[in-house]
This record gives sequence, structure tokens and C-alpha cells, in this order.
Amino acid sequence: MTGSANDQKRVLVLSYYFPPLGMSGVQRITKFVKYLPDFGWQPSVISSRPYSYFAFDGSLTNDIPDDISVTRTRSLDPTRWRLKPGTVTIPSSGRHGTLRSISNRFFVPDNKILWVPFARNAAIRAMRAERFDMIFSTAPPYSSHMLAVELGDRFKVPVVTDFRDNWVGNPRTVFASDRQRLKHERLERKVLEMSNHVVTINSHIREDLVARSSLPDRRFSVIEQGYDAQDFKGLAHEKKTEDVTFLYSGVFYDAQKPDAFLHGLARARNADTSVSKHTRAVFVGLVPENFSVLVEELKLGDVVRHTGYMDHDQALAMLMQSDIPWLTVGHQRGEEQISTGKLAEYVGTRKPILGLVPDGAASRLLHEYGDSVVVDPDDIEAIAGAIVSLTNRCRANGGGKPNEQLIQRLERKRLTGELAQVFNNAWIQRSE
Repeated sequence: MTGSANDQKRVLVLSYYFPPLGMSGVQRITKFVKYLPDFGWQPSVISSRPYSYFAFDGSLTNDIPDDISVTRTRSLDPTRWRLKPGTVTIPSSGRHGTLRSISNRFFVPDNKILWVPFARNAAIRAMRAERFDMIFSTAPPYSSHMLAVELGDRFKVPVVTDFRDNWVGNPRTVFASDRQRLKHERLERKVLEMSNHVVTINSHIREDLVARSSLPDRRFSVIEQGYDAQDFKGLAHEKKTEDVTFLYSGVFYDAQKPDAFLHGLARARNADTSVSKHTRAVFVGLVPENFSVLVEELKLGDVVRHTGYMDHDQALAMLMQSDIPWLTVGHQRGEEQISTGKLAEYVGTRKPILGLVPDGAASRLLHEYGDSVVVDPDDIEAIAGAIVSLTNRCRANGGGKPNEQLIQRLERKRLTGELAQVFNNAWIQRSE
């Protein structure tokens, strides 16, 4: 499927978050960049120079082909204001909300606007040095979309913008005033109108953007979160004990908390002897500050293990050695539009999945997957019941039947092919 270098079109990619930065928001753009050359598009990336972040992941860097140009620029955003670079602790939900509120008050659309001047200069140099057929930006941060449409207008190059989260309708965004909200609405509308095509991760975000922009439906597409089948090669599950392991991979933030699961696990252990003897819980990633205290209060210290953050390849190996991946999307404003990146990766394991999620994008995908148990994220009794039933089912080797069509649909390379087709259509329409 790969053409010669002369046959390939070129796309300038604007992504503030890029390896060696870690976490799920980086993985989507990394996999797009990895596979786009297979579909006739050669990326060149403009990103930020790594400084301080919640997690770094060297394994993701291995996904970037050697012939991909990556230009890393300076930035003056607040993550650079620390004296020393390196890994920083995710603040508590209350402090995180306060910091975000302060940042939103002073920086529009976000504090990465202080990266834009450096990214702009790098992009202009790149676009003067060689021809680009497409500009592609991913957000958050939404500043990257503003730069993308500015460059597209200046150099008369089509632009595709990728929304991993909603913008004005983002449930985590708190506007300082009605006036500030109007500023965001104007900027969002400008980006949407100047984009040749808009991509979102689910239909809820797509419908919200369509409604606020009043643009035709055909200007918007959904390209879901995915998993890379190549990452799973050689990671077979070897069952060595009678224990059943529930695994959470990723980060907890805002309304996504481990509390209800831990309470449910404690209740399940008290109610069922099999669970008490054979159920374990592993947390791979970053947990809240009160995590250890809660584990001890619930007397779960002998069955709960926290590994800390792991590189993506190591986290996947842990995931494949587990029996039941689980996730949570807590009750919050805009809960229906949240579909976490980890869910697609869980689907790629073909394992039974426990979802503590409200009605919305995540629950719909879990039901479509088939081999899942979905309960309300606050219903501790139902969570305990789900843990008991899944534990006993796994111990009895009772396997479900996941939806193979969905599993194939969420494969990263296939999804990148969808993005390449969006590029092709936008390029053809702009050329007409």
C-alpha cells in the first residue's frame, strides 16, 4: 500500500503532545503518524520540546519511523515555569480544578497559546522549505487548531482538525464569565468554519460541534479511539494461578476515581468466599493522593497492588496478564460524551470488561463489544455483584463472545486509513 517517496503527499502535523510524553492523549497522534505513510501521506511533525509532564514514555518513541521529521520547539506555557524538568505529580482534583480555572481566566483558548509563536515560526520555515498538501492538528490544546487554520489560510493548504475532546462543550472547562465563553465560542466557530474537515472521537462530540457551528454534516467525521494490533504480538495470557485479576490502566482525574470500585471490592470479599480468596486488583498508572489510605481503610492491602506509571509496552504486557480490565467514567456534566482511550485498548485484549460508566459513549461501546458488564459508577452494591459474578465466571473458565467486527473496526492501522481518506477527499475538494 506504501507508494514511493515521490508519490506520497505531505502533511504537516501540529501536536503539542508527542512522544516522549506519555499517557493516552499522545497515543492517538503517535499511531496516526506511524501508519499514515502506509496510506500515501508522509507526516512532518511540529511539537513542543519536552520539559515537565505527568508521565514520559520512551516506548512510544519507537513507533515513530526514522524518516519522519519531528521539529520540537520552545514554549513559554506554565509547564515550563518549574525550575527543573522531569515528571510532576498530578495535583488533587480540587487543586487541579483551581489551577485549571486560573489558567482559563488568563489564557484563551488555553495556556498552550504560549507555544504557538514558536510553533508558528517552525511551521512557516517548514512550509517555505517544501510543499505540503495538508495541515493536520489535534486538540487539546485548542491553540494548535487556531494555528492550523491560520497556516492553512496563509499558505492556501487544506486543514483537517482532530477533536479528542469537545471545546466549548467540554465538561471540564469552566469559563470565568459569559464574556469569556463568548470568546471561546467565536474561536471555536472560526476554527470549524476554516477547517476543510473536522474529525472527532465519538458521535456525541461530533453532534455537539455540528449544532454549534451550523455547518453541513458532511464536514464532520468520527474516527474512534483505537488499539494497535502490532502492540499485542507476543503478549498471550498465561494463566498460572486460580486468582482472578482486575486491572485498571491509566490515570484517575476529576470524576474518574477508584473509590467506588475499591468499596465494591471490599464488599464483594465480605460477601463471597471465592472472591475473598482469589480476587486481586492491579492499578497500572497514576492514582489519587488518598489511594493508599483508602486501600488500608478497606483492609485491601493484601489484594491491591499499584505499579506506578509504566511505559506503554509494559502496561500492555500487564494488561494481557490480567483477567478483567475495568474502567470508570464518573457522573459529571457532559458524561455522555466521554469515551476514554483505554477502552479501545481493552477491546483489543478480547477479555471481559467491567465498565463503571453512565449512559453515553462509553456504555454504548461496551454494550456493542458484548463481553462486558456495565454498572452505574456510584452503585457500590451493583459493583460488588459484578465483581463476584465475573470472578466466578473466570474461575469456571466461562468465556464470553466479544464482537469481532468491533475489534477489527477499532484497529489503529485501519482507523489511520480512514484518516488518510479524509485527507484525500479534503485535498481533492480543495483542488477543484
